[in-house]
Amino acid sequence: MPEKKFDRGFSLIEMLMAVCIMTVVATMLYTIFQTSVRIWDKSNAKMEVIQSARIFFDRLSTDLESAVVNPDKNMNFHMFERGILFVNKGLYHNGSTLLHGYQEIGYAANSPVATDIDFTNDTVEYFSRHSLSGSGFQFESNFATLAGSSSEQIINCVAQFKLECWNHLTGEWMDWNSWPGSPADPYWNVMTPISLNDPDMPSPQPNDPSNKGRMPEKIRVTLKLVPPDIAKWINLLTPGALSSFTQGQTGTTREKVIAELAYRKILKEYTHIIRLPETPK
Repeated sequence: MPEKKFDRGFSLIEMLMAVCIMTVVATMLYTIFQTSVRIWDKSNAKMEVIQSARIFFDRLSTDLESAVVNPDKNMNFHMFERGILFVNKGLYHNGSTLLHGYQEIGYAANSPVATDIDFTNDTVEYFSRHSLSGSGFQFESNFATLAGSSSEQIINCVAQFKLECWNHLTGEWMDWNSWPGSPADPYWNVMTPISLNDPDMPSPQPNDPSNKGRMPEKIRVTLKLVPPDIAKWINLLTPGALSSFTQGQTGTTREKVIAELAYRKILKEYTHIIRLPETPK
């Protein structure tokens, strides 16, 4: 009988070809996996920014929608370039008891210097002091005690926090730059208006609508946020890399970075209009 011949296995060339094919396939799968992870991370970072902005505006709207002013009780309403101070009414816990009360509230952004590009430290802080905090509580028209109380950071990586008032006399939005008062003064101050302006008179002063204990009808809030991963990346840039990144932009170092982020559509901008309760006459 003829002797049977058995296959001794793959040749060296066949093995090399198989290894090459497997390497190409593995590389393709790894590239697809890495791309998917990057897309997921970017989407997750974007959703984190959107969610932070939504929570911030929800909280601010809820507080402002119950804002009150009462000059007889020192309940004032202030707006500054980078902050707002007011009084509102709501429900508060006193131990296990839920009671109605008033509280002074403040939202304020920090004031970074012109060379500050560490957006991870740029926040909007929340202050509060309610009428259940002690028997000696009394409202202060200048919110001095509130400004000295502890604060809570409610959103970070803030490139800009801008507040504008609706001028009911001219039908226009007014911001800090268009207000005629001193830079040290609030640009909306219910209890201490810039002039003794009266909108019911034949010739009211259109630049000073904060009169007769009246809050603005509505305010417009603009929030510009830097995605957290981009904020961390900016902190890692060398001076040379930073100069190259902001080439073509003008202004301070911070302004140039913000302008470049906006140009590249990286900076996230959100605007929300909040209508305030009508001030009782």
